[in-house]
Order: sequence, then C-alpha cells, then structure tokens
Amino acid sequence: MDNFEYRFDFMEDRGLRPAFNQILIDIHGLDLTLWDERVGWDRDFVPFAFFSGDTIVAVTCIYALDLIVRGEWRRVAQVSSVGTRPEYRKQGLNAELTRRALAWSRKQKLRGTFLFSDDDAIGFYAKQGFVERAEWKHRVTVDSAPRPEYQVLDFDRDEDLIVRLVESRTPVSNTLGARSPKLELFHLVYENAGELRYVEELDLIVCCDEGHEVLTVYDLIGPELPAWSAIEPRVLGAGTTSVVFEITPDRLGLSDAEPIEHRANRLHVFEHEDLIEGKVIFPFTAHA
Repeated sequence: MDNFEYRFDFMEDRGLRPAFNQILIDIHGLDLTLWDERVGWDRDFVPFAFFSGDTIVAVTCIYALDLIVRGEWRRVAQVSSVGTRPEYRKQGLNAELTRRALAWSRKQKLRGTFLFSDDDAIGFYAKQGFVERAEWKHRVTVDSAPRPEYQVLDFDRDEDLIVRLVESRTPVSNTLGARSPKLELFHLVYENAGELRYVEELDLIVCCDEGHEVLTVYDLIGPELPAWSAIEPRVLGAGTTSVVFEITPDRLGLSDAEPIEHRANRLHVFEHEDLIEGKVIFPFTAHA
C-alpha cells in the first residue's frame, strides 16, 4: 500500500471527480455525470480511495443519511461503491479502505452501518464484521375497483414538482424510513424506481411498476402519507389483483398485509448493531 496515495472526502476538488467517476464506470457500469449535473454532488457521499498517479485503483464510499428506526431518527452510514481494479486485487486494498471508512464513521458518531452486497462479495464483508439480514416485502389483495387519477411524471419535464415533493416528503415508514433528498433524486433521475405516478389530489408520487396482475410499490413521496385505501384505486391499472410493497407499510393502515421474505438485495449490517429488527425493508430510494 506504500505505493499508493491515500485520499478521502476529496469530491469538492472537481479535478478529481473524473477519476472517481471513471472507476465507477469501469467496475460497476455506473456513470454519475448526470446526477452531478442535474442534482449536484451530495456532501454526504464520502469516498475513500487509493490513487496511482491520477488513477483511482481502489475505492470504498460511505453515504451518510438520516434513517428513522422504530420511531427514532438517527444518522447512519451506508457502505457503497466498493471496488478495486482487477490488476490491483489480492493486495488487501479494499479491506484497508473499509477499515478506514468504518473508523471515520465511528468518529462522526454515525449510529448504524449497513450495505447491499453482490453475491460474490458476501465473504469479504463477513471478514469485515458484517452479517446478512433478511428483508421483508408485504403483499395485499386488491380491494378497490380501479379509477386511475394519476399522471406519469418525467424528470426533464416535471423536475420542479419532483424536487418539491422529495424535499418536503414525510418518511414512508416510522419503523424503517429514510430521508436523503439527493440520493432519492439520483434514483428518480436515473429512472431506477419504476414509473412515477403522481396523484394531484393527494400531492403524492407513487414509485411503482405494474405487470402480471401485480403492482409493485418502491416508494411513496409526498408531504403527507394517506392510508393505502385512499391511494390504491387512484393508481391501479385494469387487471391488477395484488400489491407488493418494497417499503415497510406500517403507516398505510394495512392490517392484513402478508410478509414475504426477501434476500435479493443481500442486506448486511454491522455485527451487534440494532439497526434491523422485525419484518422490515429499506426503501429502494435509500439504496446507494
């Protein structure tokens, strides 16, 4: 590691952003240029990296965000954007960066650490002290006749409306909800969170996908959160028979939601932390 230059929290230096963006493109196929241009860089997204000259050879990031956990707001750390260029692997670079990133998180007094892993990285994170936890979707049978009252938003056309709702939103859950406007806008800019169905009467965006008789809900974004019975008929399409929530639905007035174990995200939390309890799931728009 003596052959590399260590840097962290360097994204205010715009001259270093291309190197950071390039390693994300090369390893993850992720180009953050559009996010930087349309939303602006988020100071809560902190990189830790080893450089060889002007090239980043290994990187680990911490995304600090506000999470409501069982009714209590806390500032937490999400590990993300981890990777090492193939020719520099097997040198312990990412293990060292992860150690430094976690030490920084503790110094910042962040109260909980989590990440979402690829299958081939599970062993690596286990060595760093992380344990896998199941998440839980919830499913309900449709009770309403569809009477659609939504318009599909487009970020280019409806940016002001989308930004207003994200910035004024109430958390989707009091059991496990998040508040991180620029991270949420990242998903909406890149169209990662499904179709954006806006119900004007409720001033609410329903992030969802619909197909095969199922409406999948990824987030509900607005200054107030109505009961699902008020939302459902306004966003359903014809032929939909069930709704699957990839959010924790404790605020939606659902008494008969069926929990479904979900491990596809490969959620990991730091060992001995109390971040995850019960049948909950992180909102998709809180994934970094």
